[in-house]
Amino acid sequence: MNRWIEEGNGMQVGREIKFRYVFKHPKTKEVQTAIITIDDMERNDWSKTFKWDSLRFELVARQRYTGLRDKNGKEIYEGDIALIYGDRCVIEYDSKSASYVARTKIDSYWALDEETFKLGVEVIGNIYENPDLLEVGK
Repeated sequence: MNRWIEEGNGMQVGREIKFRYVFKHPKTKEVQTAIITIDDMERNDWSKTFKWDSLRFELVARQRYTGLRDKNGKEIYEGDIALIYGDRCVIEYDSKSASYVARTKIDSYWALDEETFKLGVEVIGNIYENPDLLEVGK
């Protein structure tokens, strides 16, 4: 089984490899998610996603687990919306820096490093289930 070692401040070494699959129903627009680990994939166990396939949900995104946890211990995935020092940010992978960052509305970003975690990163939703959290004035 793939496991990780906690280093403190949410930072991890040897992280578990997993993805959050996001499904959306084309008519009702309902959004559902399922977490799939690399162990599930290696065992060819896709049972967590079959439920949504059979209900005619469409796959809209595969989001990687960053290997990080917020101040409450919640796992952080690409597409999560987080509060960092009062800024609402979207977690994404930045290919220029080859790392995960938290991008703000004004197109600046926080590096997801130990210094940022000292400020208190908190996941408050994700871009598919809670897009309203990114609206101005929220």
